Amino acid sequence: MASFYLILFTSFTFPFHFPFILIILLHFLLSLLSFLHFFSFLFFLSHVISFCFLFSFIIINVISSYFLFLLIY
Repeated sequence: MASFYLILFTSFTFPFHFPFILIILLHFLLSLLSFLHFFSFLFFLSHVISFCFLFSFIIINVISSYFLFLLIY
């Protein structure tokens, strides 16, 4: 039964996982480029974007978990 709720939760929040993975890949790519020291502003910008998106991702997951909790109980 718990696996059903886990699958339901994962499928409910899946659209928010994909852009988060893209942001992580972008952040990793810009981190590699930052070793050249030509892309320091892009590196800083990728940090800002990553943290903003991570914060919004956490909020979206908390809200979806709350609605899932209401759905179950």
